[in-house]
Amino acid sequence: MGSEFGQCGVGCAPARTLARAQPSSLLNHELKYGQVFFLIEFNGAEGFYGEISRTACLGVAPKPLLDLWRDAVEAQDRTAEIMKDGADPREL
Repeated sequence: MGSEFGQCGVGCAPARTLARAQPSSLLNHELKYGQVFFLIEFNGAEGFYGEISRTACLGVAPKPLLDLWRDAVEAQDRTAEIMKDGADPREL
């Protein structure tokens, strides 16, 4: 449908360090293991803004990251359970 502005970013970092979107001039190295971060953002004429980001692990994912992922999945599942048509926002 089109957009007014779009931005894509990629970043990488060794395992157990923060991976953030970086300028392409900083991404010209080989990463044998660690994390890769992807960010896609777009906006439209009506003022709506969308963003999605993902982290992928190259090699074995650190246990703390797997624990956070599990917690996020549980939170999404719980949110999907309670977000039903006619639900009282005060109860949510």
